[in-house]
Amino acid sequence: SIEVDLDPDMASFDRRNSTASSSSLPLLAVGRVRDTKIIASVPAEPVPEEADKHQRCKVMVDKILKKNSKLEPGDFKRLTWEDGCFCLKLDESRSMLYLVYSTSKDYPDKLARELLLEVEEKVQSLRVDDDIIADASIDYNLLPKMVKLVEDYQTSRYEAHFLQVEREASRPPIRVSSPPASQAMSGWFCLRRMFIICLAIFILGAGGYGIWYFALRDKSDKSVQGLLILMA
Repeated sequence: SIEVDLDPDMASFDRRNSTASSSSLPLLAVGRVRDTKIIASVPAEPVPEEADKHQRCKVMVDKILKKNSKLEPGDFKRLTWEDGCFCLKLDESRSMLYLVYSTSKDYPDKLARELLLEVEEKVQSLRVDDDIIADASIDYNLLPKMVKLVEDYQTSRYEAHFLQVEREASRPPIRVSSPPASQAMSGWFCLRRMFIICLAIFILGAGGYGIWYFALRDKSDKSVQGLLILMA
């Protein structure tokens, strides 16, 4: 069993809007690295059958926050835990850590990364300093956005992702057809013709050089010898 005390101080929010039904993403949280504090999480009040799991998830978030030194800025990580997994992202300034827990170990990395990036963008728009966000901004801007994102990423976006995967898997494979036999033969004859032409040019060049070497050069040597006799 986990024996870690979690700081109970969490951002307040209208619990009627943040209570979750049974879901594949039972926890989405934003943690501040400086004091390892969870500044925002949804749902604020889970359904009764998920209350124990939700509390243990928050304890794990607390432990992950305290071990943030093992993460590099901008890192995206997946950590298997119990029957699901945590996906987390540390921002570039090492001031905020974004985490989501999925009850499925197969929840796509692509969706988890996109979800955490959207939360990060919202947090960035509300920050008044590197790691300071006004409580009012959390209550009225950040938490409602997080609730909506959880709903989207466990329903419509999740379904759209797998529909796209299924469409891509059902596409017929692209077949590269081989050229017709006549075209292949035509290419072979062209190559043979080029070889014969190159060979003929080589033979003619070699023959011409032989004629010059054995005939013209001999005459040239005799002319030079005659000129030397006259000069003597």
